[in-house]
Amino acid sequence: MRLSFKSFRVRAIIAGLIVLAIASAGAYWYFSIYTKTPSYTLQMTTQAIQKHDLKQFNKYVDTRKLSSSAASAMVDKMMAANGNLPDDVQLAMTSYTEMFKETFARGFTMAIDNFVKNGGWEDGKKTATGGWPIDYATLLDNSGLKGLTVKNVKIVSVNKAGGTALLQIDAVQTEIDQSYAFKLTMKRQASGIWRIESVDNFGGFIALLQKGRRQSMLDYIDNTESIMATQRKSFAQLDSQIRAIINSGNLADTSVRDNLEQIISSQMLPLWQNFRDSLQAVNVPPPARTLQNLRLQICDLYISYYQNYSQWLKTRKIDNLHKANDEMRNAKVLEANELDLTNIVKHDLAH
Repeated sequence: MRLSFKSFRVRAIIAGLIVLAIASAGAYWYFSIYTKTPSYTLQMTTQAIQKHDLKQFNKYVDTRKLSSSAASAMVDKMMAANGNLPDDVQLAMTSYTEMFKETFARGFTMAIDNFVKNGGWEDGKKTATGGWPIDYATLLDNSGLKGLTVKNVKIVSVNKAGGTALLQIDAVQTEIDQSYAFKLTMKRQASGIWRIESVDNFGGFIALLQKGRRQSMLDYIDNTESIMATQRKSFAQLDSQIRAIINSGNLADTSVRDNLEQIISSQMLPLWQNFRDSLQAVNVPPPARTLQNLRLQICDLYISYYQNYSQWLKTRKIDNLHKANDEMRNAKVLEANELDLTNIVKHDLAH
């Protein structure tokens, strides 16, 4: 049985209307329903970061509220960590708490904007906010953001009646090699779209970071303690031998000077260079870098001292002796600073 052209045309029109109805329903679902869901907000936020589109990002993320929640948690944890300070010091710090929170919030906002626009936290600048300069490197280091690697992002739950949703960002803090699941709250706006407004457990992350850094400092102190003890013992023995020669009053004798120079070149200089190499082989966490650098500077000064003193023994040029004496004085100053800093670190770790 052959279909008439008229019958075929009617069926084609009906099929077209059905397709149009389905497409219209899909468009209605997308624009009227899906665009007003937490999933769509997550999609648009991810897209904005990938495209470095700050305007789109700010449409779906309330950066001011997000930064404020992170800043409050960070300052509270910092205050709690200084609970062993004298009462008058704690009182003074407490009086500045709100200023710290406001300033940190501004810093976080600028850092987030920079991340969206440039794909990285840092811009290498110091930016002033409210008359107080914020060093991005310091802020990001103290907050632990700089070492974060995001592994997964997902919506955990949606409370349609309450107009809230919970977003989870699974990340790894590479400095302390610890995983953490950030919980962020989304809220439905009057327009129907959902916005990310706060990070609810940033304080827990700061606590984890502090614990990890504390442990890394303990490991550094433990790992360097035996190295330092061995160096002190070996140096004291060799230094006593050298001092005995110097104090003998026989340095005018060429053979005595040659013997002393040989001891310095073949024993004392290698001792300090090996000590420096041993320190450099130790894993140094960021909180220990100041102490580590101080110790390396002391090594360099002692190495330079003995090089110049050895050169003076060979040439008797007074400039070499002056340089050696200056370096020894500087080394003694840094040794006192190193001892003070080490004691402070040990005291803090013990409490």
